[in-house]
Amino acid sequence: MVTCRLAFALTALLFVRSPAVAARPNVPTSYAILPIEAVNVGDQVASSFARAITEQLAKRRTVRLLTASATEPCTADDGACLMRLGHALAADRLVRLHAGGLGDTVLLRVEVFETRQGARQGAWQELLKRPTVAQLQAAARRICQSIAPLTVERRRAWYQRWWVWATVGAVVSAGVVSAIVFTRPGDTPDFTVQPR
Repeated sequence: MVTCRLAFALTALLFVRSPAVAARPNVPTSYAILPIEAVNVGDQVASSFARAITEQLAKRRTVRLLTASATEPCTADDGACLMRLGHALAADRLVRLHAGGLGDTVLLRVEVFETRQGARQGAWQELLKRPTVAQLQAAARRICQSIAPLTVERRRAWYQRWWVWATVGAVVSAGVVSAIVFTRPGDTPDFTVQPR
């Protein structure tokens, strides 16, 4: 009886330790990109930067983009307003884009706010002189890599696969049960083998 319990406990332990049982799917974080705020910057530069940020975030598997049309203006310090806005958009994070120009120099700034607490997660900025579309895309790529890094999916090793641990569990269970059955004292077989 004790041996049966030991076999059951060992089998259960093998299946609980299996990486496939412990794995949880990644739920993407929802980001809402607010309309860009541009000061002394041409519409082409502002729209190119906003489009580049949107395209870069859309490439991330951990990000789910939401569309945000005209919204109530919130300042960076107004946490209650940001929480209301995030709740209205059903977004986990808000992305505010700013573009400001002075002469031929453009300052690009991206702020990300966590909407559950109304707190700023971070701010990233780039300073470009006479920006081209390629420079705007490169700046967006660098900023988005800081916001939500691109994940590289790695193949699991053979010993991390579920079927390996299921096979090990089955072999161990069969071995323990066989040992119990064939080593019970006082049992006689139900059949006999007669030589010819």
